Amino acid sequence: MKDLKVGIIDYGCGNIKSIIGALKHLGIIKTVLVNSENEIEVCDCLILPGVGAYGHAMKRLNANNLIMPIKKFVYDGGFILGICLGMQLLFDRSHEMGTFDGLGLISGTVKKLKKSDNNNFKLPNIGWYSIDKKKNDYQSNNFLMKKDLINFYYFVHSYAAFPNEPKNIIASSSYSGEAFAAVVKKNNIYGTQFHPEKSGQAGLNILHNFLKIVMKKQ
Repeated sequence: MKDLKVGIIDYGCGNIKSIIGALKHLGIIKTVLVNSENEIEVCDCLILPGVGAYGHAMKRLNANNLIMPIKKFVYDGGFILGICLGMQLLFDRSHEMGTFDGLGLISGTVKKLKKSDNNNFKLPNIGWYSIDKKKNDYQSNNFLMKKDLINFYYFVHSYAAFPNEPKNIIASSSYSGEAFAAVVKKNNIYGTQFHPEKSGQAGLNILHNFLKIVMKKQ
């Protein structure tokens, strides 16, 4: 696994240092901070982090001329993992402070979580939560193992992705009584609404699962 060249999309909206630290903990010594098409082409897989507002993040990707190269990488069979806002960017559009087009790699929309009068459910949703697996095919989906379902993961978000196709939801979580996609998958495209790089050993397991999948396809 140490020979994998993992590209981290560096567009000014991501938690780069924490991801690099998590990958080093897993033995990944070849990380590439990607901010050009040429850098994408040499990577074995991509990680798309994301912190902040949807529209600003897409503007930054566009300003760095990364939108089409990312799409081409994925369409050519390259694996990508979107994290938090990075996962949301994989979808068609978001209604965060307006309506903004996303990468369109997974069909669906990003919407604001429902508000609640209950003081226990304020936005943003910040905390450690478990996830519920939606699919029961553990053999074909090695990204999420049975052991991962007993763990808790760190979430911080006010918006969530709602895929058009339920089959794209691997696992869900809920907030204020509303279920949302916590883990998504479509072919070689993966995403987590939570931050695996900030979720301790449980999160490291998720990153490890993703990298193992990439390794098997080499």
